[in-house]
Amino acid sequence: MNPPLVLAIEDDADVATAIRTVLGRAGYEVVVAGDGHAGLRRFEELGPALVILDVGLPHLSGWEVLAGIREVSTVPVMMLTARATAADQALALEAGADDYLTKPFANQDLVARASALLPAPPKP
Repeated sequence: MNPPLVLAIEDDADVATAIRTVLGRAGYEVVVAGDGHAGLRRFEELGPALVILDVGLPHLSGWEVLAGIREVSTVPVMMLTARATAADQALALEAGADDYLTKPFANQDLVARASALLPAPPKP
């Protein structure tokens, strides 16, 4: 059985590496796309079990990517952003996001939130 696939659409290489490392250690497979267009292409190609989506992306914003995903899928989407206001969180949830995590994030928080949205990875 393959581990659940997570697509992280994140333009900051350090944050993308952290997501890949933390969720990889927790047993998930993580693929990263560095901008909105690439993220939508990878989403269509891979059919991930979860999308972790930055709001501030080049080419297409996270809001535009979320709208594109919601046109074709109900896959869980976790917004990941430095925008920490209650209004931003409410906007994301109203737009169809399933969760909202602010940067910087605790590794345990990322894993717990991903695990709440995904099936458990297979045991080794």
